[in-house]
Amino acid sequence: MLESTNKSVIIEHEIKYNANFTKNKAKTGIALIKNIFDYEWVFATNILLKDIKRYVSIYRKRWNIETMFRVHDEARIKTKSKVPIVRLFYFIIGILLVFLWNLYHKEKVTFKLFVIQFFEDRKIISSSKTA
Repeated sequence: MLESTNKSVIIEHEIKYNANFTKNKAKTGIALIKNIFDYEWVFATNILLKDIKRYVSIYRKRWNIETMFRVHDEARIKTKSKVPIVRLFYFIIGILLVFLWNLYHKEKVTFKLFVIQFFEDRKIISSSKTA
């Protein structure tokens, strides 16, 4: 679709789906955006804007939010405990790890690598204290 157009356009699209034995329709727009920040962009959106360039700025900001949700999911410490305070404690530790990464290391390493290095550094410190 993107290659078939010479300029940025919004194409109205209708999605049909079944839910609870009922046929439904949902209308959406496919934004095909050419040459903004030297890229071509495609978005499925229900936002109708007159200035096509605004789609890119809006969705770039949204992408940061989605990325933070993904990063926080990586920080989630898994537990089988049913005790709410234990689960809350692990959640807070996960949030603190994400905060530290954002504050000091986000531009240098991925979150996953940060966590690996963080815990490897703690092993070195704890093993040197016992020696």
